[in-house]
Amino acid sequence: MAAVDLRGLSKAFGLVKVLHDVSVDIGDGEFAVLLGPSGCGKTTLLRLIAGLETLSDGEIRIGDERIDQLQPGQRGIAMVFQSYALYPHMSVRANLAYGLKNIGTPANVIAQRIDQAATILEIEQLLDRKPHQLSGGQRQRVAIGRAITKSPKVFLFDEPLSNLDAALRARTRVEISKLHQQLGATMIFVTHDQVEAMTMASKIVVMNAGRVEQVGPPLEVYRHPATRFVAAFIGTPQMNFVPVNQTSENGGWLQATLKDGARLDTRIATSAGHASPVELGFRPDEVAVDPDGALKIEVEVVERLGDRTLVYAHLSDGTPIIYQDHSDSQVQRGDRVGLRPHLHKLIGFDGSGKALHPELAA
Repeated sequence: MAAVDLRGLSKAFGLVKVLHDVSVDIGDGEFAVLLGPSGCGKTTLLRLIAGLETLSDGEIRIGDERIDQLQPGQRGIAMVFQSYALYPHMSVRANLAYGLKNIGTPANVIAQRIDQAATILEIEQLLDRKPHQLSGGQRQRVAIGRAITKSPKVFLFDEPLSNLDAALRARTRVEISKLHQQLGATMIFVTHDQVEAMTMASKIVVMNAGRVEQVGPPLEVYRHPATRFVAAFIGTPQMNFVPVNQTSENGGWLQATLKDGARLDTRIATSAGHASPVELGFRPDEVAVDPDGALKIEVEVVERLGDRTLVYAHLSDGTPIIYQDHSDSQVQRGDRVGLRPHLHKLIGFDGSGKALHPELAA
C-alpha cells in the first residue's frame, strides 16, 4: 500500500513556525494537489515527505511504515523538481540511469526500466541527446522519466510546470494526468495554480499560512468552500464578496441588507444557529442580468473572450463586482446594470471567515 498519512506535522525554522499541526490522509493511488499561495508552506510540506527537511513534530507514514526517521533514499519516493535538475554533460539515457547505478541496480534491470519509462513518456528518440538539445517540455519529461525508473511508492512533484509557457503547460498537464492513470501510483503535486489543481487532482489540500484550510475533491472544494480564503482562492475570476450591513429573517431564511440599502434573500437557514454573515459571496457565473435585480452596478471594464464576456463593475459603495455575460453581450463601459444573484448559490461568511452554505433546493 502507498497511502500517505501525515499526522500533526509542524515545522519551524528557528523561531519562525511555517507549518502548524498539518494532518492529511492521501489514499493509495490518489492524485493529491497541495494548493496555496507562495509562502503557505506547501513546498516545505513536500520536502518533509521527501526527507529534504526534518520534522519539528508529527509523523509521516507510507502504508504501515513510519518513514520520517528514514533517509530520503529509504523512503520509497521519487521527486520531480521545478528546475528539472538534469546533469548537462550526460545524455538522457545516462540521466535516467544515474540514480539506479548509484544503488547498484543490475544493468539489465536499468535498461528495462529506461525502455519502459521512455515508452510511457514517448521520449525514445531523445535518449541519446544532451539536455541542452531538448525543449523545456522534453526536459520535464526526462525529469519525470527519471522518477519513473525508480519505481517509487509515491511520486512527489514540486511545481513542475511553472517553467513552461502557457500552451506547453496545458499539454504537459494532460500528459501527467494520463501518466497517473497508466501507473495508478500515488502522486503528490505542489502548485499555486488553481487551474492545475482543479483539472488534475482527485484530492485538493488547500493551504494558507502553514495550515490546512480544506481537503476534498476539486468540485466539492469549488462548490462548497469551507472558508472565505478557499472561496476567494479557488475560481477564476474569483468569487464576489458583498459586505452585509444587517440581517433579518424572512420565512425562516436569512435576508441581508447591504450598505446601500439593497436587500438580498438567501437560502441560508436562520434556524442553523450560526453567527450572522458579515459578507455574502457569489461567483461571476452565478448571477443573472435583471433590471429589477437588487444589485445596481456601474460597468468599468468589459472583457470579450469569444465564448463569454466578463464584466468588471462596482456597487455604489465601491464594492467591486465581476459577472459573466453571454458571448454577444452589448454591455459597455459606464452602463448601469441590475443583477440578481442566484438564490441557492449565495454563501454567507461570518466574522471568522467560516462559510455559511445555503440549503439544497427542494
